Amino acid sequence: MTTWPTPPNRREHTTQNARLMSLSLQYGAPLEKVGDLLAGAKFEPYGPVSGHDRLKYCSSVQDLIGRHLLIEHCGRDDLAHVVIAAGTADTRSCHRL
Repeated sequence: MTTWPTPPNRREHTTQNARLMSLSLQYGAPLEKVGDLLAGAKFEPYGPVSGHDRLKYCSSVQDLIGRHLLIEHCGRDDLAHVVIAAGTADTRSCHRL
């Protein structure tokens, strides 16, 4: 799997990054807003995830980053593919960047 976008997807990558930067500059980048913006983005490369305990598949690199931020730092366990045992969950609140 290559890490650089193919020409048809280059516009999506650029647009997504521009939206992220705009949001960051306008609102001081609350971590949950950044994660929500990235999670669900769909373009290449995509596929199975290895090396992450809670995520098994992503629809893009941005999706992986957004889901990781929301799961690990904002407590959004609903986005995880692997559920952790009850009583072992970390009760972190979402922090600002």
